[in-house]
Amino acid sequence: MSKEIQGTAGLLEAIRQKGRVWVKDSLGQPMEWVLASHWSSEDGQEGTALLFDLFQIRSICPPFSEVSLDIVQFASKPTVYHSPVNSVLQAGPVKDGIIRFSVIKHPTWNGLLFSISQVVFAKYPVQVPEGAEIFVVDAPFLLQAKGHKALYLDPEGGIKILKA
Repeated sequence: MSKEIQGTAGLLEAIRQKGRVWVKDSLGQPMEWVLASHWSSEDGQEGTALLFDLFQIRSICPPFSEVSLDIVQFASKPTVYHSPVNSVLQAGPVKDGIIRFSVIKHPTWNGLLFSISQVVFAKYPVQVPEGAEIFVVDAPFLLQAKGHKALYLDPEGGIKILKA
């Protein structure tokens, strides 16, 4: 059985020390968070970069045009973008040259990511290993909900709807 820990103070310390943590949202859905600096080939190609601000896109994707940035900035629903990966990204969940990312706008999650101040990759849904510490955050993580969108977005503003 895993050990549940309420609140985010311990989460910040744990992810800074270990580079990865297990997190559960208020709906009881677990996910694994991994700092970009701790992602390894053993982590595979599945995962989503969680960003707290538009400027972080530069660290994972080639420079975006104003049109592309506006699409991300003004999205009204939680959206996962599929975009070409920046060649300077050393490791991450990249599949066929494409990386998935989302700018998290929910205040609780955005504040947590801001406090971490690094690109975080999330793997979900996942099975939490027996005996693992899992940090419980009192907010729903909307990317795991059925209502999120998925778009292919290229740096020049080209769009393809993958999931409406």
